[in-house]
Amino acid sequence: MRADITAADDREIEVLYWGAQGKTDKEIGELMNLSRWTIVAHMQSAKSKLHVANKPAAIARALELNLFERYDHKL
Repeated sequence: MRADITAADDREIEVLYWGAQGKTDKEIGELMNLSRWTIVAHMQSAKSKLHVANKPAAIARALELNLFERYDHKL
């Protein structure tokens, strides 16, 4: 099944990026000035759009699709 990467918004990709950096939902929320629950919602939405079941799979799929290319940091 093809991931719907065009539907993934910038916030969802940023949440995945910080997750790939090892940040917790709480830490991501603090970095993005959002509540932990908003981060959880963005992650759930990203997982759905990437057709995966969990956070590690979403991060792996985002890496495969080069969704983090806009960020200066290399993974």
